[in-house]
Amino acid sequence: MPGVGAVISTDQYAMWHAVGLSGTDERVYRALLRDPDIGAADCAAALGITPQRFHAAARRLVTAGLLEYVGSPSRLRPVDPRVALGTLIRDRQGELDRLAAGVDQLATDFYHGRLRADPATIIEVIEGDAAISARFRQFLSTAGDQILCLDAPPYVMDGDECEALELAALRRGVRFRSLYATDVLDNSNKMAYVDAMVRAGEQARLLRTVPLKLFVVDGETAILPLTGSEAGSRFRAVVVRRSALTGALDALFEVLWRQARPWPTPPAPNGNGAGRRRPGGPGLTEEEQALLRYLASGMKDEALARHLGCSRRTLRRWIDTLLDKLGATSRFQAGALAAQRGWL
Repeated sequence: MPGVGAVISTDQYAMWHAVGLSGTDERVYRALLRDPDIGAADCAAALGITPQRFHAAARRLVTAGLLEYVGSPSRLRPVDPRVALGTLIRDRQGELDRLAAGVDQLATDFYHGRLRADPATIIEVIEGDAAISARFRQFLSTAGDQILCLDAPPYVMDGDECEALELAALRRGVRFRSLYATDVLDNSNKMAYVDAMVRAGEQARLLRTVPLKLFVVDGETAILPLTGSEAGSRFRAVVVRRSALTGALDALFEVLWRQARPWPTPPAPNGNGAGRRRPGGPGLTEEEQALLRYLASGMKDEALARHLGCSRRTLRRWIDTLLDKLGATSRFQAGALAAQRGWL
């Protein structure tokens, strides 16, 4: 067993610093644990410190609840470390929790102060599709909570790369909510991308007109285009950091989100589950329910046939069968009946 003056590693000192005690405090406590009857002078001499330093350390240890005075005349005795250190750690954890709870307010004060001192730091203009794509990669890779997206041209990132980054974020637990313009229904590649993301966990909705392209990350940072060109060195976007403006953009997204319709649920990939009925469903196959949602979204026949991989004649036959099952004479009536029955 190590003696009273045993050497303590730097790593051990660092652990005691975490609860507000010094290396000398630890040495004094350990010495008294090993020999509770040792006197103050003898302990100080064994540790190679002055009596003044010993008594200063002892007072800190008493305040921390690790030592106590017992008997008459009173002598220092160590408190069971399982009790004393457990209490000390819980108290320090409570202090850290209170500090963590105030981080958001401190961050708000920081951003407001920076805005007053230098408003230009809140807004950054980036130029060129390469630079803008790089910033999107950064946002997708570092998001920790939620991404809000208003999706409309221009598209500056490669679809495969964007899909890989979004899937990685979804696996990290990032919540995606995306609002797409109905024009996307005419773009089979983009529809396939959104279908894949919805299956992976993205929440998607459709709106007839999306007023701008917008990306808001964790409620802190937003990026939106300044120009309408889809590519090239003259394409510009603006990055807006936490401010009243990001709050307004977040609020705009929520207003549009409430106005939008759900993205039509994609059927199982590669025909899996073809013809199955959903438990408790309206008596339609999964493909028919998906077709109903696509029709309700306003998707044109040509785009829908292309998306489903069938001819327009086959599509019309499927639609006629669906109308018969619903007892409807038109697509409009079919949508109304499905909505009344809670199928959309």
